[in-house]
Amino acid sequence: MFARILAVHDGKDTSLRAFTVALDLATRYGAHLHLIYVETVPAFALADVAADGEPSSREECTEVRRMKQLARFKNVALAIHHTEGRPARTIEEFADAHRFDLIVIPYSAYARFYDPMIGNVAARVVNLAERSVLVVK
Repeated sequence: MFARILAVHDGKDTSLRAFTVALDLATRYGAHLHLIYVETVPAFALADVAADGEPSSREECTEVRRMKQLARFKNVALAIHHTEGRPARTIEEFADAHRFDLIVIPYSAYARFYDPMIGNVAARVVNLAERSVLVVK
């Protein structure tokens, strides 16, 4: 059903929960699993950002290390991508360029300020995406 799954890490508490759902699906379907973190940059700086950023030389956060451990434990290969841009648009463009079947994205705790159902970035990804999107709360 799903051959390529893209999990989104947004630095919030729900990212690990969303990742575990994506990992479970990857295990169940034998899918390729990728993790993306999109760092927001100011609009005036977007002209200087590469379309497909290279993995960051920044120190890996604790959550990403934990996600790598979980994937290793389940014998699932995990590719990690760190890029910059507008999160929703960048996630959808990346998913489109790499032909993902499913995007798994965390629910935002700040949703009440944006879209009370699922949150700002998640709502935009759902609206932009031409593939299935699973929002994990």
